[in-house]
Amino acid sequence: MKTINLENVMELLEAAVEKKGREYVDPDSLNPIGPPCQYVKGGAPSCIVGHVLVEFGVPVAALESADGGVAEIFDPMFSDAEELRELVELTLPAQRVLTAAQDAQDRGGSWGVSLDEARRVHGKQVYRVKNVAGVTDTTAEEDEGASL
Repeated sequence: MKTINLENVMELLEAAVEKKGREYVDPDSLNPIGPPCQYVKGGAPSCIVGHVLVEFGVPVAALESADGGVAEIFDPMFSDAEELRELVELTLPAQRVLTAAQDAQDRGGSWGVSLDEARRVHGKQVYRVKNVAGVTDTTAEEDEGASL
């Protein structure tokens, strides 16, 4: 199983933004009454996190059942995306970075704005891991007691 962590999460986000461009805005994020952005749409990655996960090697088919926020799709209590969870694990600090990017996109922000927001949160997470006792860049399974 591969892990998305603080070391690789920004590289993955930067690669996704480079493909679409900083000015790209997901059209679904602009529709206040329509369905929200989806990880996969029309057999291809759609939202910024969908692009990150595919860039990381997750097959599009593994994202078909992913529904909800970043934290939810990696939690079996909230998502049926079992195949995704068998392929990838996400550290808690990296989860916060991806959530920041996704939230900025879902508010109608460009992918450049999403990347900037992710960088801001990434810096805070790196600082916490390096400077706060007991905070680590691990998955929930690795460190049940981590207070992130």
